[in-house]
Amino acid sequence: MHPTIATVKSWVPNEFKQKGLEMMVKWAGPDKADELCQKYLDKPLFLALEKFAYAHLERYAGSTLVPVHQQKAELFNVYYGNKDANEIVPEPGTNFAASYGPYLEGKSKILINNFYSRNYGVRDPLLLRISIFQNQKVWWTEQHILPANKVFYWEGVPEAERADLPSKGMLVVEVIHPNLRSFKNHIRCFFMLRDEEAGTICGVHAGAIPVGIAYALPPGDRGFAPQELLPMYNDFFHEQLPLQSRTIHEDDPLVRLKTDDPIFANGFYTSVDSKGVPRAIWHDHNRDGGLLPIRPEAKTQKSKYPCVTTFYVPDFQLNVPMVLFNPMEVGFQPQEITVTLHNRGMEVLAQRELDVREGVQSIDLKTLFAQDEITGEIIVIVDFGMDFYSFDSHRVPPCYLHVYYRCGDELADQIHTLYTYGYKNHPFPTPASNRCRKMGPLTINEGLKYRYTIITTGGVKQNPDTTVNFRVFTDTGSEHVINNYPLINDGITIVEAETLPQEIFDNMEKSAVIWMEHETTNFFAHWYAIDEVTGHVGGDHFTGG
Repeated sequence: MHPTIATVKSWVPNEFKQKGLEMMVKWAGPDKADELCQKYLDKPLFLALEKFAYAHLERYAGSTLVPVHQQKAELFNVYYGNKDANEIVPEPGTNFAASYGPYLEGKSKILINNFYSRNYGVRDPLLLRISIFQNQKVWWTEQHILPANKVFYWEGVPEAERADLPSKGMLVVEVIHPNLRSFKNHIRCFFMLRDEEAGTICGVHAGAIPVGIAYALPPGDRGFAPQELLPMYNDFFHEQLPLQSRTIHEDDPLVRLKTDDPIFANGFYTSVDSKGVPRAIWHDHNRDGGLLPIRPEAKTQKSKYPCVTTFYVPDFQLNVPMVLFNPMEVGFQPQEITVTLHNRGMEVLAQRELDVREGVQSIDLKTLFAQDEITGEIIVIVDFGMDFYSFDSHRVPPCYLHVYYRCGDELADQIHTLYTYGYKNHPFPTPASNRCRKMGPLTINEGLKYRYTIITTGGVKQNPDTTVNFRVFTDTGSEHVINNYPLINDGITIVEAETLPQEIFDNMEKSAVIWMEHETTNFFAHWYAIDEVTGHVGGDHFTGG
């Protein structure tokens, strides 16, 4: 055993830290590892969720630590109203799923759906714990009971309880049950930053809690921003760490971000204006797939199965975006790009072809289509000028784009695109379950209108599956089913929330989850929340569980 590991092992209390320590030695080297261990490993986060349990015991007088064999009975006591959820604290080591995201006082909201009954067969109610974490301290925590298939909307700490709390930090969400099993112990839920007075909304799906030591990284593949904006980075050691810009190419409207301070993978970027109004939030990402090698003869081959991706612009005049085509996100170095604008009926309104100069990684659609007088809802299709079979690999390039929306002269939120192939139109089909079970948020009485876009662009042929099913789970526990919703093939289907059946809204208090599913095709979807007064757009992709 390396001396560093032997020396530090005594004050590293759990196996995750021990694994992280070994990783740190591997990546940083023995000499640097000592310094990094002293700087980071002694911080008790990575990640003993025990600290959140003990913080809850301290905050709530009369709460008790419940051993595993008693927990189901106690959960049902809470469910039937015999106890308050804050009175029981499952002992550390109980099965859990957890996520996190940035906290801003008075702005942060979380929408959580208990999908563990439908996806994992855990039909009992779960214990839900929400905590505020900052500077290695749990400042605030509360618990709720979360029945199967029910939606919970957390609208922030009551104003009367905020006096002694930090104004910024991290929100940690845990669901706990003895029988819980989930992918990477990660609960997928939605974090939103809403400022009703300023008319802004932005959203992102929650990030997985880092366990072990996450080694220091530069900002990831989505570490870009408009030149006039200096966003902040948020992880478990930093709240709104200012990032500097590092220009890659003078013609790029988006610039690479950097920091001199070590940051960790899977953090969040937030942009907040000079008045403290949140304008955007998006998560970090470091793809590990590398760039796909292009065959030498690829340029001379006629494109048969083009690499494309698609996204939606709610109002082209107001929300016209800047678009990042970073090679690590696309999966290869783009050389020729064709951008086509369509209306909702998929009629072509305008088109531009671009030869991508080396080093340029972004375009501004406002500049690109300045002469076309484009207005209203627009569907954008980007063709990368490559064929699926142009690569020396049986992997399919992801063809991600990162889309930075505007709100007039200000900036709005970001989304990223994904490919959408199911088994029937995949370039390299293999028998597998491609059932789509993904969800997006819906809230009411907040001055927002919601749009959901279902994308069927791409693949090696038209997808014969032309419908998708919706389930809507509400915060009152009701479930509503819409079967065989018709889709536009090879384009985008736009669903307005206000056109959903009225009975859904009659059975909502404040929130619901739009659940999209299909038996064979993994359709991709985005959700957009749009302020009805300002037109500020926030959104993200539908997320799975």
